[in-house]
Amino acid sequence: MYATTVAAAAPAYAMPAGGPPAQSVATAYAPPTPSPAAVVAADWEAVVADLQQITEEQLGNRARKVKDLLGAAERSRPGIQSAIDQIPTISILFVDASRLEGLATDLKARLEGYSV
Repeated sequence: MYATTVAAAAPAYAMPAGGPPAQSVATAYAPPTPSPAAVVAADWEAVVADLQQITEEQLGNRARKVKDLLGAAERSRPGIQSAIDQIPTISILFVDASRLEGLATDLKARLEGYSV
């Protein structure tokens, strides 16, 4: 068949005699700073994640409904407070209503501790 020979190509870029340019990659790229609204939104995401973690610790594998409720809450103090207020009304198989009321109380106290 056909035999082809691959020749080494000359590099398209030749390094200057003095070495690489003085500007480093770290100083060449500065990531954009997030807007204050984005920072606040990220903080609320952390608050919801923390409240979901507390829910997981207290309810174990029965926490899904409460975690979904918290995850769907509006990312503001009143929105999350409203979601927490709904927790005692949720029906979860094999979970006593008093456990849900206690969880809601714990989550309210934790929410009050945030300065967001």
